Amino acid sequence: MAAAYVSIEQCVAVLSDFQADCSYIYAGNFGKLLGLLGDLFIDSAFEDCIFDKLNSEDVIERHALELHFFQYLKNLPEEEYRNYSTFSRLRSSDKKNVYYIIHRTMYLKRSPNGSVLFALCLYAASTNSEFRKGIDGKIVNIKTGETISSEKYKPYTESLLSQRELEILTHLAK
Repeated sequence: MAAAYVSIEQCVAVLSDFQADCSYIYAGNFGKLLGLLGDLFIDSAFEDCIFDKLNSEDVIERHALELHFFQYLKNLPEEEYRNYSTFSRLRSSDKKNVYYIIHRTMYLKRSPNGSVLFALCLYAASTNSEFRKGIDGKIVNIKTGETISSEKYKPYTESLLSQRELEILTHLAK
């Protein structure tokens, strides 16, 4: 299904299997801007080969949005979580020829304990080249079109990392 979508939209789709820690990348014509020539299989659930082509600050902000997204969805009923997606606008890392990319993340399947099993990320050309700081990230109910206000998902950030995980990260940073 991801390959069929890409053939219509000419975008890039990354289908990540978190249980097997791998991804399938389907690249339409837009993939050429990201250095992707055809479809790929990678031994990682994260598409670093694409992240490396993006503005590093935007990638960090996108990762933070996805953590908020994950925490928000964990608190929704099983039948609801597939109605949501993130939307963000990322910049390329090429400082001479900056282009903008629309990025979306959707979680397709999760395990009974709430872990993500399969995720789909979509990358497409943005028609808006107006410079703005930040990724303009949103969580959207794609069934209703409602944008979820950050007040609804920010409270879940308290539970992103345990106290012990924060201690370990602090020691690693030192």
